[in-house]
Amino acid sequence: MHHGRARRGLDLGRHRPLRAGLDPAQRERIGLTRGIPRTCTPARLLARFDGDALDQALGSWVQLQHRDPLSGPALQDGLVKREAVAVDGKAPRGSRTRDRRAVHLLAACLHGTRTVIAQRQVDSKSNEISAFRPLLEPVDLTDKVVTFDALLTLRCPPAVWTL
Repeated sequence: MHHGRARRGLDLGRHRPLRAGLDPAQRERIGLTRGIPRTCTPARLLARFDGDALDQALGSWVQLQHRDPLSGPALQDGLVKREAVAVDGKAPRGSRTRDRRAVHLLAACLHGTRTVIAQRQVDSKSNEISAFRPLLEPVDLTDKVVTFDALLTLRCPPAVWTL
């Protein structure tokens, strides 16, 4: 079932000003040779991907974009200044429906820019502990400090803290 407001707002195929504003050459250049796709087209395309693999690929790309060319810790007032990574779980707003429980994600985010650099879907809050290490395995943690909430200390052995 589609909600009318969301569908009207996002269905580019029905957005006449946008469609009228693109000449055939412009449509060709951006790959819209058969017209402007409906809202459901990107969702159908993304549904074909393995979510964790897509998250890992995007996270790796984002890390490369944020890599400091002068890698290594910086000194500030005689102290080593390290980049901080926060790990936390969240249920995105709107992910719960009448027919489906809320999606729960565990994410690693750079403190300074709030950029998500790694993300995994977990079954529930209780599975954050088992997903902690796999989440951070592809992340370059050199010269970084990792922060996390107390939930991850409940049953998580100290050996896991020292990745």
